[in-house]
Amino acid sequence: MNKDKVYIYDGSYEGILCAIGRALEEKEKVVGVFREGEQSLLYFGEVVEIESQKDRAKEIALFLRERLGDYGVTFLYYGNLAEGETVPFFLYEYILFGLNQAGMNLAYSLTEAVGRKVLDFRQKVGKEYHRLLGLVRFRSLSSGILYAQVEPDHRVLGLLGSHFARRLPNERWLIHDIKRDWALLGEGGKYQLIYLPREQVPKDDLEDEIEKLWQLYHAHVAIRERSNGKTQKNFMPQRYWKHLIEKPGAAEEVQRDSYAKNKKEPF
Repeated sequence: MNKDKVYIYDGSYEGILCAIGRALEEKEKVVGVFREGEQSLLYFGEVVEIESQKDRAKEIALFLRERLGDYGVTFLYYGNLAEGETVPFFLYEYILFGLNQAGMNLAYSLTEAVGRKVLDFRQKVGKEYHRLLGLVRFRSLSSGILYAQVEPDHRVLGLLGSHFARRLPNERWLIHDIKRDWALLGEGGKYQLIYLPREQVPKDDLEDEIEKLWQLYHAHVAIRERSNGKTQKNFMPQRYWKHLIEKPGAAEEVQRDSYAKNKKEPF
């Protein structure tokens, strides 16, 4: 009897490829696919832990590219970076949908419900990636490393690597996703993903002083009459503000404090 299966994988692209490969080979009835730590109690079935194997993943990716076109593999990669416990199973169904349509090129599947859902994952990931490129703010630690914290909604940290490796080829830098305890460590034009718990990063007193100076500078160059908080929120959602030194509204706050202290306009 073919029991219902629930697949658990490590969250990586290689992991979901191996999960798809197993389902195709074993012809198992898969009722749920989850990343580690995200399994829902609503799904009942025999739990199968999927081992992530790079060589096996490459074979599955090549097979899918030949059968479904580049679109299918690309959407699977970016979709897997989207946050949400239901994401992996939607991706699994998306791939199976293409294969069941006699190798349908998934570029033409976006009119289907599962195709539209995966397109939504892709767009959310892409939008956040491009937004973060302009919102990463580095601070110099006493070790000389340029350090930045981010808390993206989706798992886009790895996508930032090539951009900052090109931008900062002569620097040692670290971009820290403190929501997931992963970091990009870059040096010499290269980078790697490392596991880094938040508490392992030292807090510098000098860093605090530099941040205060930067806020003061931003307050002096800001034009109060042109401040538009509503527009700022539209272009930069408020959830990103806490990691910005020059966070929206900071200029007005510094100006008010300076005026109250000196009883005159600060500039």
